[in-house]
Amino acid sequence: MKKTSKRIPGKVIDRFWEPLDRGNLASLDRILNICLTKAMERYEGSKLTAAQRILTHTWTSDNPRSFKSRLNTTKVPLTTTLGKVDDPLSLDQVLRRKTFLETYLLAELKQLSELQKHYQEQEIAYKLDLDYLEELRKTTSIHQMKMDKDTKPLDLEPVKENIGLASTENPKVFDPDTDEDTKRILDSLSKHFKSIKKNTEQLTLFNDRLEVVYNILDVL
Repeated sequence: MKKTSKRIPGKVIDRFWEPLDRGNLASLDRILNICLTKAMERYEGSKLTAAQRILTHTWTSDNPRSFKSRLNTTKVPLTTTLGKVDDPLSLDQVLRRKTFLETYLLAELKQLSELQKHYQEQEIAYKLDLDYLEELRKTTSIHQMKMDKDTKPLDLEPVKENIGLASTENPKVFDPDTDEDTKRILDSLSKHFKSIKKNTEQLTLFNDRLEVVYNILDVL
């Protein structure tokens, strides 16, 4: 994809563009001084003096052809059209940013301290639990040995683990004809009914006669 540059008409530049304001010029001047200082760190002795003279004359001197002098009179797009950017070299802004970061850091350090305290408490509780578990194991082992010693003379079988309480035998189905106790009772009742059968026959005849009389009376 090819990019094309569009030339801005001179009338637009003369009408809408302006030189940098004092604040931006001061910030740019500080940036240039920092860059020149870093650039001259590589030189020593006479080379340092020569480099300082050349760079200062070319960039930051009052020479009308220096970069700084030409920038003071050069019209550039308004900073308001480029968006608001805080001056990185403004002491007030740096101090406000420093205060904000220090406050944030203190809050994070406080939270970190609380987390470390909680971790230490949990670590102490964990060690106490380990000590208790070890002591419990020792006590259990002693009791187990004592119980084995006490039960050995009794010749008891060792206790099985996971004992199933459910019966493995199938329950017998009740059959009154084969059950001895039930059979005796039934035989006794049968003999009794046979013995009173003759008397009950007369009662049956008498009941039939009463039924006939009742029907006649009901018709009348």
